[in-house]
Order: sequence, then structure tokens, then C-alpha cells
Amino acid sequence: MLTPGTIQSAEDDSLRIFITGSFRGRIGGCVCPGGGYGGLDRRQTLLTNRYNNVDYFSLDCGGFLDLDPDGGKQASLCTILGLKKMGLKAVFVGMRDLFYGEKFLRSLSDSAGVPLISANLIDNKTGITRFLPWFEIEFSDKILAITGFAEHLSERRFPGPGNINTVAPDSVLNKIRQTIPEKADVVIMLTDMSESNLQSFLPLFSELDIVFTSSRKIDSISPFEIAGITVVKPMRDGGSLDGVVISSPSNGEIQTRVIKEVLKERVKPDPGTKKWLNECLSGR
Repeated sequence: MLTPGTIQSAEDDSLRIFITGSFRGRIGGCVCPGGGYGGLDRRQTLLTNRYNNVDYFSLDCGGFLDLDPDGGKQASLCTILGLKKMGLKAVFVGMRDLFYGEKFLRSLSDSAGVPLISANLIDNKTGITRFLPWFEIEFSDKILAITGFAEHLSERRFPGPGNINTVAPDSVLNKIRQTIPEKADVVIMLTDMSESNLQSFLPLFSELDIVFTSSRKIDSISPFEIAGITVVKPMRDGGSLDGVVISSPSNGEIQTRVIKEVLKERVKPDPGTKKWLNECLSGR
């Protein structure tokens, strides 16, 4: 079990959690016909200009790897290192995230110093969960328990995962309930589940407060609710700064508010981050 990280709360007793998902190594943003958007350099500009004096951390809900055979591994490394510079605390693992194999993924995790979370990815030979089922973070007097569940597609085969596969999320739910501390004030799930699978699973997991999903099979406009649980889908390819503000007013009741700021041309890239990205991609 990991020792919880401690983050000091802001003066308004609130914490901002920024989330990425389906980033796919687009660290320099998209150069698109309609104009460029996204990129870690634009992300850093917004964090510096608007959130420099408040407390925040970041989570990734899967799909951050660049699968391009030409330079994809290096871009994946630069992605996780760049996100770490911007407060990344934990990374969810789905089957797609094992494209280059478990050893490579763990090497990225070690390089960035962030844990890998997934409660229903198991070793086919031993039946043992391969990654952390949950991670705990403390801020002020509040405890956040962060878990992760991979989409279970028994008929689909993914390249690269070796002996790792999924089991149905509901088959391990009771075990997760026993391990997540009852003292947790906010329970967050990271996932790559589609909306249809979330509709089936979330009513079984009523302890959840917030779900972040990297799935591209989401029809509802983010954020939306399923069984009273807030679901947030960050813009793909790192196209916006997505997240939530968790507040604790004087009555002690936890409140959440969703953040979404699209990273288009009006957000100028941070020069220092742009320089670092170019050096990282070149292997320096």
C-alpha cells in the first residue's frame, strides 16, 4: 500500500484536479486545418496564468501512449514526464496502455515517479491484480481515494499485453470496497469505459463521487451524471484543460464544479515548456 501524498489546501478550502485522457502523445498539440490547439506548452501557460497560486494536482485516465511506430515510445515518455511537471499524481492503466508491454509502461511510471492504477487487470496465470487497485491522497482534512477499472471486452485482443487481461469490473467490486478506506471523503474512478458500460456498472458502485473516462465512445456532453455520479470526459489529444474543483464549505459537505478551458490559439505556448519538449523528443 502506498503512503498517501499530502497536498495543502487553498485559502478557499478547495482543490483543483486536472485530468487528461486519450492524450495519445500529442504533446505539441494538433496542427489542424481549423487551427492548432492543445499541447503541453499551452497547458503550462494556462496553469501558470490562472492557477499559479492555488493548489492542484493531475490524474490521467488512460490512453496517453503514442502508438506511432516512428518515435512513439519517446513521445510517450515525454508525455508522462511533461504531465508530471504539471502535477501528475497517478495514471490509470487500460489494455491500450499496454501496447508496448508491461515492462515499458512500468519504466515510464518509474521515470515519472507516479503509480499505475487498475483494479481489474490481472495476470492470466496467477489471477493476481497487476497494478494498484487504488491510491490515496490527503488534502487539508479530506481524504481522496482514487481507483481505476478497465473496460472489459472479452472478445477483443490487444497487441502487447502479454499475460495480462481484464476481468469483469463487477467481479472485483466487493474486494475493492473492502480495501478503499471508509474514511475517504471523495471516491474517484479513472477508467476507459464507454458510456454504455458505465451505465451498467456505476449503479453498482454507489460510493463513487466522480468518474473520469478516456473512452471515445461517449455520446453525452461532458459532464453528465449516471446514477447521481458525475462523469467527466476530458477532451481528446489534450485539447483542453479539464478538471474539477472540489470544495468543502463550512457545513462540511463536499461540492464539485467542472473546469473546461479549450487550448486554442489565444493561449500562447509557454516558451520554456516548448523548449523542454523539443529537447525531450530529440532524446536530450
